[in-house]
Amino acid sequence: MKNKFRLMTILAATAITPLVLPAVSPSGQFAVVAQTADEEKTKLYTDFYNAVTGNGNVVNDAAYQIGKQYLAKYGTQTDQYTQYIKAQVEAYEKSQKTAVYVKLFVELDKIYNKNSKTYATAFTEGRGILASKPNDLNVLLNLARVGYLANANNDKQFNAEATGYTTKALQLFESGAEPTDLNPDNNDTGERYYPFNKKQDAEAFLHFALGDFTLAASPREAARHYVKAASYDSYLKKEPSTYVNLASAYALDYDRLSADFKRIYGGQDESEASKAALANLNQVIDRIIDAQARVVTYSGTDPKYQAYKTPAQTQLTQFYQFRNNNETTGLPEYIAGVTNKPLPEPVTVTINAPPTAPTTTDGTSVTPTTPTNGATPTATPVATPAATPSATPRPNATPATRPRT
Repeated sequence: MKNKFRLMTILAATAITPLVLPAVSPSGQFAVVAQTADEEKTKLYTDFYNAVTGNGNVVNDAAYQIGKQYLAKYGTQTDQYTQYIKAQVEAYEKSQKTAVYVKLFVELDKIYNKNSKTYATAFTEGRGILASKPNDLNVLLNLARVGYLANANNDKQFNAEATGYTTKALQLFESGAEPTDLNPDNNDTGERYYPFNKKQDAEAFLHFALGDFTLAASPREAARHYVKAASYDSYLKKEPSTYVNLASAYALDYDRLSADFKRIYGGQDESEASKAALANLNQVIDRIIDAQARVVTYSGTDPKYQAYKTPAQTQLTQFYQFRNNNETTGLPEYIAGVTNKPLPEPVTVTINAPPTAPTTTDGTSVTPTTPTNGATPTATPVATPAATPSATPRPNATPATRPRT
């Protein structure tokens, strides 16, 4: 409802208000002007009056150009006609700064407030503005939002384009750029960042959206964006879906690394190389545990978040047991304290193959010698975690419900 009200005030600010003009005298001239004996001034004002009344009492470009001529000659005068033209020229200039957004914001109202899926129309209107104003943050922010909503509704045709707009918006914020306040007469400074309430919300969302756009193709990149989204003082910091998606990104990376581990080391004796590889895999598991614990904590008892909390609790328990000798001792304390700890940064790890055995000059492998005490070295089979713990639901790549804005 707040977003709808803010959108309506922005749309109202783009409207051109019909004018109430000072009346002309029966002779077609204005009393004050006639007394000046300045025929050119009288003519210019009469032309302005006729242009406005001929357009339904709304200033159009023709009237604006006449008004500019009038003010260039008589703008320093203080009579009511000069002051009136000055006010209307300024109002027209202000309206023209925002009029370009009207069609786009009408579509945004449909999408944000009426559950419309007219994403293509919004992108068409937005592209038209960006063609002449490529750094327009107001448009870039909203196309990022529309692209995210389309992706969340399984319409992925705009993902590449929306990724470009989202990335550019972040670059502009980093350079110090700010969106235009489309309704400066309103004291709600949050309208500058519409559809978000403040700058931190906008920046956090842009990273969250990039996480969603890149999740399937590059889960590691997606994880970096989700962690960055959580770093801002924004509504996403304590939003469970931030950590649902972060856990999903880690799980996708874990699936790939686990498959590599099984392919390279499955069925082999434990070695220094396999232990190092397992330690790398465990770093990803630890981050899944951290993210799922945050889902559980931030979901709390809120009914709308139980669809997140239940599978998160299940997967958290299974991964925690895997890392703690099949025990859950300490898990409640871990969950209770997880939000007091910094969110860990993503890791970039690989599962490397063991080094090749050295060879002799004739190309044969060198056989390791038996220790001098006659003992034969023993090897313990390595524990190979499953690609995903059995009977554990995978985190959804897209939240069941969208984060609030």
